[in-house]
Amino acid sequence: MVDAFDPEPWYKAERDGPLEKYLQIHGNASPPLFKGCDLWERLKEIGAIEPGAGVRVMYSVGFDESYIVTIDFKLRGIQCVFAGKPGDHDPRKILTKKGAPWILER
Repeated sequence: MVDAFDPEPWYKAERDGPLEKYLQIHGNASPPLFKGCDLWERLKEIGAIEPGAGVRVMYSVGFDESYIVTIDFKLRGIQCVFAGKPGDHDPRKILTKKGAPWILER
C-alpha cells in the first residue's frame, strides 16, 4: 500500500507487488498512478488501457493535462479546462515529458 507521505507514490513493482493486484486495489479507492511509459504496453496487454479511457498527466498541483485513449492507442487532447495538447500524440512522448506522473482513469 502506498504511504501518503511517500515522495514517489506511483506504482513500483518491488513495493506494490503484481500490476494486476495494484490495479484491483487502486481501481476502486483511488486512481492508479504511474510514472513514465514503461508500463503503457503492459497495461494495454492486460486490458487495463482501452480506447476511451482517460489519462491525466500531473505536472504540479493545479496544473495537469487530460487525454483520451484513441482506437489506435494514441493520446488525444480533450476539450476541457485542463485539456491536453490538441490532436493525437504518441504516448511515449506525452508520458515521459518532464517526468510527470500520470493517472489512468477507467
